This record gives sequence, C-alpha cells and structure tokens, in this order.
Amino acid sequence: MCKYYCMNRARKWKFLRPRNIRGFSLLEITVVLLLLSAIALPLLINSRTSSDRIRSQGLARALTEELRAARAHAAQEQTDVVLAFPSGGAWRSFRVYQGEDVLQPVRTLNFDKEYESYILAASWPATGSWQSSSTLPTRNDLPAGMSLVIFRPDGSVTSNLPRLDGAHCLVVGNAMTFSRGEGTVSELSAIKDPNTVLLRPSGTIELVERLYQASVSLPVTDAKPTLLALELDDLTGEHTPVIDSISFFPRSGSVEGQSGLGKTFIEIHPVGEGERLKEYGMVTLEVEASDTDGGPLFLEVKVDPSLGSPGTLTSDGPVRMEYLNGRWKGTVGWKPPVQADSDITYSFQVNVSDRDGRVVSTRSDASVLPILTTLADNRLAVEDVDGVVYLANLEGGELVRITPPGAWESQPIWSGDGTKLYVIAREDKETSFVRYNADGTGRKTVTVFPEDAQAFQVDRSGMYLGFLHSETKATYDTLSKEGFAQKSSLTTYSLSILHVSSGKDPLPVAGGVDGFVFLPYENGQFQTSIVKVDHEDGPAFDEGGVPIEGETHEYATFESKTNISRASGLGPEIKSSAYELSVDLDKGALNPYEPRYFAGSKSSVRSLAEGRKLEDSSFYVFQKKDGYWVDVVKLAKDVKLLEPPVWSANGDWVVYTVEEKGVRRVYAQRIQLPEPEAKHEAVVNDSIPMLEGTKVESVTPTPGGDAILYIVGTLGTPDSRLMSQRTKEGSGPVQIGVNLRGVASYAITQ
Repeated sequence: MCKYYCMNRARKWKFLRPRNIRGFSLLEITVVLLLLSAIALPLLINSRTSSDRIRSQGLARALTEELRAARAHAAQEQTDVVLAFPSGGAWRSFRVYQGEDVLQPVRTLNFDKEYESYILAASWPATGSWQSSSTLPTRNDLPAGMSLVIFRPDGSVTSNLPRLDGAHCLVVGNAMTFSRGEGTVSELSAIKDPNTVLLRPSGTIELVERLYQASVSLPVTDAKPTLLALELDDLTGEHTPVIDSISFFPRSGSVEGQSGLGKTFIEIHPVGEGERLKEYGMVTLEVEASDTDGGPLFLEVKVDPSLGSPGTLTSDGPVRMEYLNGRWKGTVGWKPPVQADSDITYSFQVNVSDRDGRVVSTRSDASVLPILTTLADNRLAVEDVDGVVYLANLEGGELVRITPPGAWESQPIWSGDGTKLYVIAREDKETSFVRYNADGTGRKTVTVFPEDAQAFQVDRSGMYLGFLHSETKATYDTLSKEGFAQKSSLTTYSLSILHVSSGKDPLPVAGGVDGFVFLPYENGQFQTSIVKVDHEDGPAFDEGGVPIEGETHEYATFESKTNISRASGLGPEIKSSAYELSVDLDKGALNPYEPRYFAGSKSSVRSLAEGRKLEDSSFYVFQKKDGYWVDVVKLAKDVKLLEPPVWSANGDWVVYTVEEKGVRRVYAQRIQLPEPEAKHEAVVNDSIPMLEGTKVESVTPTPGGDAILYIVGTLGTPDSRLMSQRTKEGSGPVQIGVNLRGVASYAITQ
C-alpha cells in the first residue's frame, strides 16, 4: 500500500505538473510509519525464532560430531572410548575417557561459551516403544552415577541412555521442562526447538531435527533449566608412566640395599641326575606402575652381574603389564646362572614404557632395587622340645622363631629344592600339614591329617607329601626256618599322597604297605614296599610242639614286593612305572646325583649278578648294570650297619653308622664315582672316624659334605644338643650355636 501510494504520488507529480510544489503532510507520514510497523513486527519475530533454532541445531551438530570423532578414535587406537554425561538434568559439558584395560580421563568438553541450548537424556510420548537402558560392562573403573556412551574398538556402542526402538536418544533444545524419572532418566514435558541425536548399537550416529517419533506435540516453553556443570580437568600434555613400587619374592631382609640370594632368599638345589652342579631357584620381581594416559604399560628387566653371565629372565623383552586394583602390575622371573659362585653381585634395571614409547627407568643404585648377592647354601631348621621351630644358618647364627604363639610344630622337612619348609602342626587336637616359605614367611595350612598319620615325607620338588595311616595289625600262624610253628605279627598301613600346591584332599594310592620313600633324584617318584600274605599247608603241631601225624595246618607266608610309582597331576594321579628297583631303601641309600649307585649291605640288595657272593658283614657301594646290582667298592668290612647311610647333597660323601665289635662308630667317606662311560674305577678315600662310643641321633652331612650334624643326649629332652663336626680327621665336635632348651629334630636344606 505504501509503495502503491508513493508511486501514485510520483505519477501525479510527473504527469500533472502542478505549479505549486509541496512535501508530505504529517498525516501522510504517520500513516506510512504505521504501515511499516505492521509489516516489520512479524518479520522481527520470525527472525528471532530462526536464531533460536540455529542455536539448538548448532549444539546438536557439535554433539554429533564429537560422538562420531570418539567412535573413530576407538576404532583407530583399538581401545575403549567412554563419554560420561551428568545424569538427572540438562548439561552442556561432558568428560571423555579412554583406555584398553583401564580408563583414564582424556579431556572435558564444554560448550557453555558457544551455545545457550541444553542437552538432556530423557524419554517422551512416542509412537515407538521405549526400552530400559542397556547393561553396562562389569568394569569397576567406569565413572559412577553418570550417563555413559561406550564406543568399542569394533565401532559398536553400549550405553545406559534411554532407548526408543533400540536407538539411544539425547535431546537438544533451547528451553525445556522435565521431571525426574526412574534411575538417571528424565521425562520431557515441554521443549522449545527440539533436535534429537540417535546412537544405535551398531555405532550409527544420526541427527534428527525434531523430537524423534513423538506421538504428540509437546508444549513449547521458554523455561530455562538449571545447568549441570562439570569441573574442567587439566589433561593437557603427554604423561610418562610412574613406577610406584618394586617387590622381590620370596621376600628377604635387606641391609643397606644388599640382599642375599642364599637360603633366605632364593634356594639352591640339584639340577638332575648325573649333574654335579648347583642351580638357584627363581626370584620374582613384581613392579607396580601408574599412567595418566590410560596405558597399557610394558615392563622390561635387565641384569648386570659383577662377574660372569647375567642369568636367565623369563622374558628377554618388554612384557605387557596387567591392570589390577587400580595399578598396572607386571612380574618377571629371574635365576642366576647355574653353578654361580658365592659373592657375585647382581644389579637390576627396570624399565616401564607406554604405547607411545615414553619410558621411566630405575636401577639398583637408586635405592629402589636391592643389589642381590649369591650366598652359600647353608640353611637349618630346628625343633626344640617345646614344639617350636626355628631357622638358622649351619653355624647356628641368625636364629629366628617361625612357630606362632600357642602352636605346636614338629618334624621340619625341607623340600628337595629348598624353596619350602614343611612342619607338622598340632592345634586344638588336630594334626595338620603347614607350609612356610624358605625365609619363614607365608605360613599356610595345606591339609588336616587323619589321627593316626605318621612317616611324613616330602618329595624333592616340594610338590608332593606322602604319609602312612590306617594302621592294621594282625597275628598269623607261620613256620620258622627250622620248620616249627610260631606266631608272627604283621603291621601294614595305607599310603596317601597329597599334592601340596593345590591343597586338595590326600589321595589313597596303596594298601598293605609296610614302608615307602620318595626317591631323591626325580620329582614325584616314590618307592613302596607292599606285603602280600599267602597261605600254604604244613604239618600240624600239638601244644607241646610235637607234629601230629596225618594232620596239616594252614600257615601264612609273607612276600614283600618293591616297586616305583609316580605322583603326577593335580589329583594327584598315580601311575605305576612298572620298574623294579630291587634295593631296600630302609637299609641303604641311593646317590642323589647318581641313582645308579647304591650304598648298603648285601641284605639291602634284592638281586645280584649270577655267581656273585658278598660277605654279609660288609658295606658296599653297588652299581646298577644290565638290570643287576654289582659291587663297585667296599666301604667297610665286618661291620653291622645300624642305620641307613646318608649321602651328601652333592653326592660325594657317604656318612654311615656301624657297630664294630660291640662299639658304635660313625664314619664319613668321600667317594669319587666314575663318569657313566668312563673306564676308570671309583676312587674311595679312607674313612674318617667321626664319633665313637657315643649315642647319637639323626646324623646328616652338610650339602657339601664338609661337616656332619647330629643330636647328642636323650632325644627330645632338655639335655639334648645339636652338634657339628667337620669331616677332617682330628677335628673335634662343636656344639651348634642354637641356644635352645633341648633339640627334638632338625633338617638341612639339600
């Protein structure tokens, strides 16, 4: 109208050409302004509404882009990426976490300065069906009490956001009202300029410029909700891992950064049959570290010896650490070289690195790691008359009580490799088997024994425990060698084997057993002596012992069979090797390094080569050849062997107790046995008389055979003492320096 009016005035001005020219009147100007106001007001309103809509769409698009970027990052780095949103209200900021094994904060995104719209996790009246939130993974490192979107490395999505027909929903608007629903989900009641961001489980992300699948048009509102804000995290820059702690196991005392690799730390044991070497047990380095970037972290250990080889590591390069209880943890095992000499020091370097190559290192000279030193293999466990077990060195020094107050512990037994100490414990009328670490730490009850359990033994590996139980006594009518009737008693037992590491119930493996022993040269092998009772007819006798003519009587005969079996598996499963050893380990002993050699008397050997005859009163070393035991060298003549001989752990010495012309004597003798294929004979040094005419108990050589240990006095009484004497002619006995009120038993690591 305004335009038409002005044009009409112009035409009149041009074509009529009035002589008197004048301007617009006040009335005309007023009319024009009113007309312009009526046209401009709707245009201004429409412009304001469009601006609001642009702000809502802008925030929705920015959110969509961040979600897509997070999904791409998870796929590229093959790690989880988690977006955490405030729950129960409207927000514009959220946190981003990442981590393959443990989540670490990466950054906080904040849209407060760019947009005035709001984001809300909510439901609304819809044509589709709403489902409850997805089940989140059971990870204790997920942020608690927040709405979460988790992108997996394969691009898939899991979330606890509300779902509409399977799609997780986030709604963006310039104004909104809502009420709190169940859990962390809100119910939308009014919204201005809605946009919906959809996340489908497959990872598809979609922006819908409306309220997704709304069944009704929600009221429009100008209400501004209270904004839930998050504090900004300072996560800028790159972060190097941090070493939190380093531990060594088994634990050992450390003085001024020095720890010993002796019997209190890592243990020395034989390598195997035929080898005269020492091998150290394994020590474990456990490292704990942390990393702000979320890991994963990698552990590498390097060893620097003062002399010779650095030994063996279970891993030559970096090993991936595990995330446990809020820390990255890694373990690496290490053993010094076989036959390492004493007093060699080993320093360590520990490197912890992340995926990007950032490394933190520490060395033994940094007071974090000890410098380890190989020590001599001397370790002693002693039981006193009060049922208390102590640890000491072979000179009796460093005496440490390990039995807890109120407990009674006895019969200490070292595992063959020296890494574990076992005792029989009696508490509250129960007899149990208890295991300690070599340094006396880590006390653990392995099993509870039957009431009549006895003859406890542990194999050389420390994995298996054998014991006798269920004693059976019976009396039989038998015939003497002269052919007369007599009464003979027979006592047998059941044998059970326990796998010590698993702690499972002992498994009965044999019945009718009158003895067993674990063999010294192979893990889990044991020899049993099983008595078989048969019956045969013989002459009948009257009460006066006169044969009754024409009558017979049934008599029992005993046959003892010796065989070897192996304990294997976690059961353990017992399998017979069907190998006849043909020696009596109750009267003799196998060399721990050369099991083909056996020290004993004629009565100790079950089979001999044809035509060979040995004197009954002689003490020999036998060798197994072609299935027969033949004598190699005679150690003593015209003696009565009183106890089974004992080999030193290195297989070079034999200590034996004999009776000579009514006198009790203890001898030590060094034997240089030939190599398996060598033609030369065994070399036997002269026997060394150690003790004479003295009642002694438990004679045992030290591992190197340089001394013997024994108990004098009445065993288990306050006057009993633990003694030592060197295997050097003319050396006298020396009391071990353990100041105890009587000694009941002892054990030496072998």
